[in-house]
Amino acid sequence: MKYQDYIDAFNNNADESAKAAFFTDDVILQAPYAHLQGRDAVLAMFAAAHSKVKEELRPRLVVQDGDIIMAEVDAAFVAKEDTPGSPFYEFKKGKAVAFRFFGVYKLREDRICEFHLSYWPTPTPIEPF
Repeated sequence: MKYQDYIDAFNNNADESAKAAFFTDDVILQAPYAHLQGRDAVLAMFAAAHSKVKEELRPRLVVQDGDIIMAEVDAAFVAKEDTPGSPFYEFKKGKAVAFRFFGVYKLREDRICEFHLSYWPTPTPIEPF
């Protein structure tokens, strides 16, 4: 799997289904704000989030060794609406912020079967995009 292909699909917020080909049916996501199992659960989380915020991943550093990818990524967000009670961050409509993420992705048959995400807790204000 080319990580940039995944990023391109992820950043295509108009087509949430574009992400599906990059995950195994039994994918596991572990993050401070969620623990999910299964492609449908992961895709549903992304779809729900992207209905309220526009998100763009901007890789800073990507290292791959066989079936392991490690990536440092800036995730940029512009809120389409307020998100009170969000387990990740309470976005305010029209405001743009970025979070630095670190991810470890395990691949099986060239698709993500497990990924672990962590992030710096303080956002950086950015220009809307």
